[in-house]
Amino acid sequence: GEPRFDAEERFIGYHGVGRDITARRRAEEQLAEAKERLELGVESGNTAIWDLDVETDYVWIDEGWARILGREPGIRSALSGELVNHTHPQEREGVRAAFMQAIRGSAPEFNIECRVEVFPGEWKWLNIIGRVTRRCRDCRMRSTLFMRWTAPRARNVSAK
Repeated sequence: GEPRFDAEERFIGYHGVGRDITARRRAEEQLAEAKERLELGVESGNTAIWDLDVETDYVWIDEGWARILGREPGIRSALSGELVNHTHPQEREGVRAAFMQAIRGSAPEFNIECRVEVFPGEWKWLNIIGRVTRRCRDCRMRSTLFMRWTAPRARNVSAK
């Protein structure tokens, strides 16, 4: 607030506005707790998250991607085509086709199992699930993908 003075310059009080922000603080705390639960679930479930801006083809990838592939931890970004090129050549076209069906809206989601190259000639099976999370006339289309290391097939496979 601002200090107020009378005609003789004596302090008589403050003039200001106060707001109750209890509800906002509570919502912030709940959001932080939900984020923490999601991060714990993603980390403990051998899962990674992608977030794709469909219009720019820019993909944000969380640290789970590095963890699943045994790489240095860190958040990554790339273009979707670069990521598809890490899939096994025998499955690459199927991955592209399933992805494009979801983007175009002809399939409700993207759900495919494929091998992803960990190191040259070394492959790991992943189950990649995604859907368009925002599709509207006046906003950018977004797609969120969840990758999960599929335990029944979680083995190294040599490329033939």
